[in-house]
Amino acid sequence: TGVELRDLEQKKLVEFKKWLKKQKLTLPAGLDDGPDLMRTLSSRRFKFQEVHDVIWQYDRDHRERLLPLLRDYEKSLYLLNTGFYYAYGRDKAQRPIIYFDARKWVDSGVSLQNMLNTIDLVHSYLFVNSMVPGQIENYHTIVDMGGVGMTEIPFKQFAKIAGHMRDGYFARNATLRFIHVPIMIQLASKFIYNFMTEF
Repeated sequence: TGVELRDLEQKKLVEFKKWLKKQKLTLPAGLDDGPDLMRTLSSRRFKFQEVHDVIWQYDRDHRERLLPLLRDYEKSLYLLNTGFYYAYGRDKAQRPIIYFDARKWVDSGVSLQNMLNTIDLVHSYLFVNSMVPGQIENYHTIVDMGGVGMTEIPFKQFAKIAGHMRDGYFARNATLRFIHVPIMIQLASKFIYNFMTEF
């Protein structure tokens, strides 16, 4: 039941903090407790060393890349205008819905790094303006594969995007849906799904 799950999570959180103390390790201020820590523990299947490393990488990435990006966000607004990645509406539980148009992404020629920048801009906006701690903490993602051919699918980039969203956003994605998937690449979409289900 949900109560049992919460009890298990609380037990694992206590064990993790004891492990940190035993290993003489720490976590960044603000990331040493709370829902984000629990989501990371769960998404990493309570592998303590892995959780520790991911959280520190998250902290470094935010300080070295995300904060400068947000400070100069106007320089990256053109990425949002391409229309390949945006938030649109909410579900009945008021969780935001993110729409990823793969065809527009392929046509835009946007690099992987700029794609990650686009994700960060959209998600940062959502977390500040669309989330309510304890009530609305997740979002849905729709990936529109319409019009994308087999040879056009950038599998490696999809995998890196999935890893970025998993490690950078603490498994906040509630559901992932592929739509308009051509018959010829439905099997290929399962390959992508294996990478993306954890973010």
